[in-house]
Amino acid sequence: MTMLEPFAPCLVGPIVNGSADENTPVYLHLFADTAEQVLIFLLERHIPFEQGERNVHLGNGQIVSFPKFSFFAGDIAIELTVFPATGSRQPPLSPVDGKPMKRIDRQQIKSLLEETPSLPEF
Repeated sequence: MTMLEPFAPCLVGPIVNGSADENTPVYLHLFADTAEQVLIFLLERHIPFEQGERNVHLGNGQIVSFPKFSFFAGDIAIELTVFPATGSRQPPLSPVDGKPMKRIDRQQIKSLLEETPSLPEF
């Protein structure tokens, strides 16, 4: 997420809601004036990716397609969905429960990790 900081990345999906397993992709929402900014960002860093679209349900009942970029970081699948720069104000609805998706930014993740007690060593 640090690398993607220019696009205010937010973690969403199974990792946030606690239903992820070791094969779950990392889903991130990015915010940019244009999807081309993210495309150029990935190309400049020589990150091989696949481009597509993700349909999301908005609170007003609309279903809208947003650009997505998928790639692997080692063995971990990453999926970036690019929203307009103003898109952080209205999260899409969760396909699971129909409520606004919970988005967690980098600072919130850091705070959660600091609050989480360490596991005992074995």
